[in-house]
Amino acid sequence: MHPEKGKNGHSGSKNRLKAFFRRLSAVGTKEKFVLVKNACKRKIGSKNAGGESGLSREELEASHISYRKDPVSVNDSYLAVVVDNLDRGGLEEVVRLLTEEWQSLGKKVRVLCLNEGGYIADKISDTGTEVKVFHGDRKSLKEYLLKNRPYIANTHFVHDGIEVFYELGIPVVEVIHNMYVFMDESLRNAEIMKQGFVDGYITVSECAKDIYLKMFPDIPSERITVVGNTFAKEMKSSVSREEVRKELGIPSEAFVFIAVGSIDHRKNCLGMLKALSELGDRTKRDVRLLFVGTASDVVYYRKIEKFIKKDHLKEKVIFTGERNDVNDLLSAADAFLMLSYYEGWSVAATEALSAGLPMIHSLCGSAKELICDDKNGILVPNPIKGIEEYSYYDLLDAMYSGVNEGIPETVDAMLSMIENEQKYKDAKSEISGFITDNFSNKETAMKYEKVFEDIIRKCTEV
Repeated sequence: MHPEKGKNGHSGSKNRLKAFFRRLSAVGTKEKFVLVKNACKRKIGSKNAGGESGLSREELEASHISYRKDPVSVNDSYLAVVVDNLDRGGLEEVVRLLTEEWQSLGKKVRVLCLNEGGYIADKISDTGTEVKVFHGDRKSLKEYLLKNRPYIANTHFVHDGIEVFYELGIPVVEVIHNMYVFMDESLRNAEIMKQGFVDGYITVSECAKDIYLKMFPDIPSERITVVGNTFAKEMKSSVSREEVRKELGIPSEAFVFIAVGSIDHRKNCLGMLKALSELGDRTKRDVRLLFVGTASDVVYYRKIEKFIKKDHLKEKVIFTGERNDVNDLLSAADAFLMLSYYEGWSVAATEALSAGLPMIHSLCGSAKELICDDKNGILVPNPIKGIEEYSYYDLLDAMYSGVNEGIPETVDAMLSMIENEQKYKDAKSEISGFITDNFSNKETAMKYEKVFEDIIRKCTEV
């Protein structure tokens, strides 16, 4: 008999774990740390944990095991795509593309927003897929799942509420969307607690997996499967390369590196400028650096301005601000430059390859997958060696101060791009086709499905 359906059930008690995760979501970083630290001391969920009354660890496990013995049929149920919020952003766009692809493949899928919906949630709903928003109400979530039990939950960077799926024996596959070096101690502790509720992981890149295993060494490597993000755009320019260069004041004979994204410390814009400055001593070629994006950090942007002035780069660097014609701007460039400290999967880099541009990519995020053994460009070291060993605040200091340990390799890579310009131009179609062949919506959705099948099989074998 399911504990929820038993004579006494869980009457007279509140779920301590649910209350704890609600408290975590309602407070700031410092308060989170205190809550997690105290919870770890109490071994939250153990029989004598104290604190709010609710399920003991034994009761939670009993419920989990009981429901696992009675799994729902894949054919009679649905895939739950679970997020905290679903407004705008890279993660949100991936959720939309996957959901729409599963829908087109005839899969039964629903989107569950544990806190709030938003722009992407509305777009998905407009396609006919059910989107349920719970506004942080865990009681409503549990009631919904009891009446509408999914065969698996595909969670995307979810913390608050994931224990409800565990309690009800629903297999959980969590997606690691980034290199979690940005996590402070409280978030790392919360991640450790969440791991007990997750059956398997998908991560968007090899770098993200490597960092996760170094940060959380107790997780077996085989529990994490790498599946690159999906990509749907076709990057075609509406105007000629010459027209775009004329608008930007770039000579036709210049070699142009382009960087697309926010102008901030994480993207390591200072590192790009340092490399450009040193490159000037190695080549007589007129080289330009084109930044496409907004300055999201005024203090950091002032550092950039000072560096440009000090190294006399004003004529070499162009800032376009936010643009809607990225396709056209990519057509005016010769190579894409990304020297970020950390990424998950770079949409901008994927767009550049789709446009046929070779790239220089620091060792982070999707670098290994996109560079593909130097077929599509050159891989250079991460600006910070051993980045996963840095504390959150030390990492912030290093990024803001412009620590860059890979400048020599980056300058060599930029020089190689210039010297092999014709080679990369000849490979433009091959570079563009690489994205279409390997990261289509269907290809990615099917890889996810394979992971789901493996997790379901393992859960039924236990």
